[in-house]
Amino acid sequence: MWLAPGNHVLEGRAPGYIPRKETITLDAGTSTDIRWSLVPILSSLSEAKVSSPPLVAHASSEPRVSPFRAGSRGQERKWAAYGVGAAGIAIVGVGAYFGLDTLSKRRESDQHCLADDRCDARGVELNQGAYRSAIYSDIGFATGGILIGAAAYLLLSSPAPAATQQPARGARFRAALVPTPFGVVVAGTM
Repeated sequence: MWLAPGNHVLEGRAPGYIPRKETITLDAGTSTDIRWSLVPILSSLSEAKVSSPPLVAHASSEPRVSPFRAGSRGQERKWAAYGVGAAGIAIVGVGAYFGLDTLSKRRESDQHCLADDRCDARGVELNQGAYRSAIYSDIGFATGGILIGAAAYLLLSSPAPAATQQPARGARFRAALVPTPFGVVVAGTM
């Protein structure tokens, strides 16, 4: 069994045997062998049976982390990415509106200006409006692009759901029951 690095409590129990409990500390990238013998609860050793009784072994981590809480950070990050992306798309839309407004004012000002760039009062007003709209358009496209890029980063860097994540490497526990004349030995590897 894979265990995350940190403190863990191992417990072995079987009917007719004294339970055993041990706290171990696992470091990342290490493996550990653990061998236990459970002592029978008997009045004499001659009553010992060589059968292997069922053993209930538990491993728990301290502190305990809920799998539902661990996955919620990824979900929160994805929702933030969707919100930032939607805002970026909306701002690009505003930039597009002002870009079209710039083109419209520029075409209309052409009717009020001569070939040598001399314009009447209306032509000057339309050129200044086109210039302002072009600045708003540039700001909208730049800001929207930045927000869409940030949304892509948030979405692509969000953790995978807990169900698809691989177990943490470095700690694995396998237990086996080995009957002996004096009881049951719990042998395991980390």
